Amino acid sequence: MKAKVSYLLAHFVSFLASVSLTVMLAKYLSVSEFGRYGVWLSVLNFLLPIATLSMSPYIIRNIKNGSFSTYGFLKTVSVLFFLGLLAAGAIFLMIFICMPQLGGSYVSGMVFYWALASSAVLVLAAAFGRALDKPLFYLLNVGGQKTISLILLLLIMCLATTPMVEHYFMASAASSSIVVAGIGFVSYFHIFSDQNARTKIRDGLRFCVPVVVANSLVLALPLIERAVLFGWAEPGDLGRYVFNFEMVAKFLSVILLVMKVVVFPSVIGGNKENEIVRYRWYFRNLLFLLALALCLAQVFVYFAYDWVLSVSGMSEYADRKIFMFATFYSVMLILGYMLNVGVMVTGKTKFMSYGAALMLMCHVAGLYIMVPVFGVYGAAMSLVMSQAIHLLVLYFFSEKEIRKYV
Repeated sequence: MKAKVSYLLAHFVSFLASVSLTVMLAKYLSVSEFGRYGVWLSVLNFLLPIATLSMSPYIIRNIKNGSFSTYGFLKTVSVLFFLGLLAAGAIFLMIFICMPQLGGSYVSGMVFYWALASSAVLVLAAAFGRALDKPLFYLLNVGGQKTISLILLLLIMCLATTPMVEHYFMASAASSSIVVAGIGFVSYFHIFSDQNARTKIRDGLRFCVPVVVANSLVLALPLIERAVLFGWAEPGDLGRYVFNFEMVAKFLSVILLVMKVVVFPSVIGGNKENEIVRYRWYFRNLLFLLALALCLAQVFVYFAYDWVLSVSGMSEYADRKIFMFATFYSVMLILGYMLNVGVMVTGKTKFMSYGAALMLMCHVAGLYIMVPVFGVYGAAMSLVMSQAIHLLVLYFFSEKEIRKYV
């Protein structure tokens, strides 16, 4: 019980710090500069699962099932992490060269990659903390980094003469590095000899690569749409679009992290039949909670949304329609995570890639069809419709595989 309280406390601290960071940046930067921040952030979110090779479920699953010896498993994870970081760096270099919307210097790129690499280490450290039931270790990773980042950003804001997007990534990179050094996570990457290392790495790649492809394709959606909107939409419209989606994303990230702490470890473990029973129980309850969340969001929009932004002095970011699109999309992302758990139970992670690829193609087509007509609202509608298609594909494949075991 104490462990779960520590996990939830970590996410609560992270949530408060994330919201504070977003509000501070919105006040610190101009509306157009905040839109540029949204483009940079979408690149980071796109590259993060590549840098980590989406190993979090792989780490938890194998530690829970005891499939690997400790030393051999750490060696496998370290090699996979090196490969992911290398791939993320190469992709970032191409994006940096080909996307003038980023508008940064090579120093900006170096700061960004520093933030990416250190954040990737923390993501894997948090996975080890959950799998090994080390709540304090997890709290330092999830809550500590955000809190230190908030403090560093405040210091930078006081010292800097010109507001810049790069200041956020400097604070994020430095805070991540401080936490990494503080908890000594580098010890997890010590290489030990293991005669079955190649087999383990190959099995790890077979599980992780489809997951990282799926996650990268999902996170490529905001990257592509913001690059398109940067050229087609007014700077103020893009800033409002990014702000509303980012604020809803802060709540979404807490819910997803809680699900990773509570749901995934509770479902995984034991034989397939028991895993499926637990998965379906969580899935039914999640549907009810998501329906309730949508109702509460409607009440908030009609009675409190404008007032909250007015009181906080950010009325220029107000847009009820965008906020509701962002809320609906976030609810669908939560449902998608649960369906991904079902796919991972069966071990057929390749189906996650199929659904994500179809979603990306639909969204790209939707952007070029709907944005010229409806502006940023067209981008939001395309995003929601593409995610709906993604959910249908995931549900079809997961149920098809699950029926083989029940």
